[in-house]
Amino acid sequence: MLEASFNEAVELAALKTECFTHTAASHVSFNRRKVTSEKNRELALGDMQKKLRATQITIEESREVCDSQRQVVQHVLPQISQVARLLELESERLREAGHASEVSDFPTRPLALPPPLAWVS
Repeated sequence: MLEASFNEAVELAALKTECFTHTAASHVSFNRRKVTSEKNRELALGDMQKKLRATQITIEESREVCDSQRQVVQHVLPQISQVARLLELESERLREAGHASEVSDFPTRPLALPPPLAWVS
C-alpha cells in the first residue's frame, strides 16, 4: 500500500512536471507568436507609412502643377478677353455693314494676336 501511494505520488509529480513543461512551452510559443505578430504589424505599418508619404508627395506635385497652370491662365485671361471683345466688335461691324451689301464685300481686318498668345497658338 505504501508502494502504491509512492507510485501515485511519482505519477502525480510526473504529471505536474509534464503539465508545467507543457504550460511553459505554450507560454514560450505564445510569446514567440506575439513577437512575430508585433514585427509583422510594424512591417505593415512601415509599408503603409511609405505609401502615405508617396501619396503626399504626388498630391503636392499635382498641387504645384495646378498652381502653375492657374498662373498661366490668369496671365493670358486679359488677352483672351481682349481678343473676344475685338471679335465681338468686328462681328457687330460686319452685321451692321451687311444691311447695305453682302458681308463678303467687306474684308475682315487681320487679327493680330497679342504676343503672350502668339506662343499658345
